[in-house]
Amino acid sequence: MFWNKIRYFVNSLKFRAALLSGLLFVLFSLLCSAAIYYLYSSYSLAAADSELSSAADDILCIYLTGQKGHRLGEITDEEKLPVPVINSLHTLHKDFRIIFAFFARGRTEDFYTVTGVSRMNFYLVSIRPSGRIVASRMLNPARNIPELRRNFPGWHYFNDKGLFFRLSNEKGATLAGADSPRALQAFRNPGKEYRAEKRILYNQKVLECAVSLAPFYKRQQRLFQSILFIFLALLPLGMFAGYLVASYMTKGLKKIRNAALKISAGDLAHRVNWEENSLAGGEIGSLVSAFNTMSANNERLVTELRTVTDDIAHDLRTPLTRIRGTAELSVMKCSSRSCREAYGSIAEECDAMISIIGDMLEISRSETGIRKPEKTCFSLTQLLEKLFEVYKMTAEELGQKWKLQLPEKEIQIHADEIKLQRVFTNLLDNAAKFMGEGGSLFFTLLPPENHFVTMRVADTGPGIPDDCKEKVFKRFFRMDSSRSTSGNGLGLALAAAIIHAHDGTIHVEDTPGGGATFVIKLPLR
Repeated sequence: MFWNKIRYFVNSLKFRAALLSGLLFVLFSLLCSAAIYYLYSSYSLAAADSELSSAADDILCIYLTGQKGHRLGEITDEEKLPVPVINSLHTLHKDFRIIFAFFARGRTEDFYTVTGVSRMNFYLVSIRPSGRIVASRMLNPARNIPELRRNFPGWHYFNDKGLFFRLSNEKGATLAGADSPRALQAFRNPGKEYRAEKRILYNQKVLECAVSLAPFYKRQQRLFQSILFIFLALLPLGMFAGYLVASYMTKGLKKIRNAALKISAGDLAHRVNWEENSLAGGEIGSLVSAFNTMSANNERLVTELRTVTDDIAHDLRTPLTRIRGTAELSVMKCSSRSCREAYGSIAEECDAMISIIGDMLEISRSETGIRKPEKTCFSLTQLLEKLFEVYKMTAEELGQKWKLQLPEKEIQIHADEIKLQRVFTNLLDNAAKFMGEGGSLFFTLLPPENHFVTMRVADTGPGIPDDCKEKVFKRFFRMDSSRSTSGNGLGLALAAAIIHAHDGTIHVEDTPGGGATFVIKLPLR
């Protein structure tokens, strides 16, 4: 029972909606995480490159001018210099090429400090925005190397940023900065572990800078762990939210299901109570309305069918009973033998017609649910033993071998004992009639499994062709080989109707070696 509940919950719409919500949440989270991860990586690498370029500018500024860049002012792009400033610089030195430009605000007037090169010489020029040159001097970078070493002490790092630099001459000799194996690896093999930048100066000096990406990877790892933690924390919430949404959306379906169960149990007048504001969605409302309309039509049709069947039972049985009675009286009054045989035949045919009408009514009432099985708890084992005691004499007279195989433990079932007895009687009658002399019948009752009990009725008769295995359970169907025998073709149809009314199944298989095997499966309750 517990596993059935688990199986039902797993197959429910609410669980599937919660699972789908979780999968969509996972997909959306993965896409968002990938986007965040990509943007963070791109931003971090860009920040590392910007930091690397800024460090190179600071080193180069001290090497050229002997001063840190912030003392000269705020660095500015060459494109932002006023036209008079550029014209004055080119007037001073025709081939002047700008390296750095700084802007500073003075108390009385702003000015620019420009560092550049002309004919392999470095110059520092102070100039007003109007283009008036305040001061100009030639620079000697070689004198600034001690200052560079003082501002950036140590061989491996500066500014606690994991940055390396090396200033070397045209022959590759180190003038300042790190010259350790780790630094050389950072300069020569930039890639996953380092970002590097190399500048060749106008005096053939080479400035190399590199930044370690280890802090970046640590931050990246912390970001990944944070995303994973948030994802794992929100996943159950996303699934629970999907479950709640599905529960709200399926309220109407649940009401329809409960109403369908009550209607199938015999309460044909039951309807789904519908309030537009209580359930979700206009589609559910339309479904409820259609279901109620269908239920009303079914109730009307079943009521009409019940009335028609009752009228048929009354209108046909009464005249047939009268004819039968008249025929019996005529048999007693008639003196000739042929006359008595004729009236006796009429009485027998009336009995057959009354039986056919009764079987048809029973089939219709079972199939439509008009008459529910009157279930009681009884021993299925004892019922089969009694039936075989009754048929034992018949089997011996026909020279047939019948065998009943029962499990060791007695089986109790909650069903309509009289109707099931009628089912077994029809199957045994058919087997005895079609097997002929010398046939064998095996009735096997298997132990219960998953709250169902299975019975197999196997005979060694002529068998049933594959194209007729479904048709034998239809009304009045008879195979060509059975048309010469007595019967009306309602026995198996009635048996199938009764089994289905018990929520069971019945089908026919081939018996190994020849014959037919009817397999019946019934719930224990």
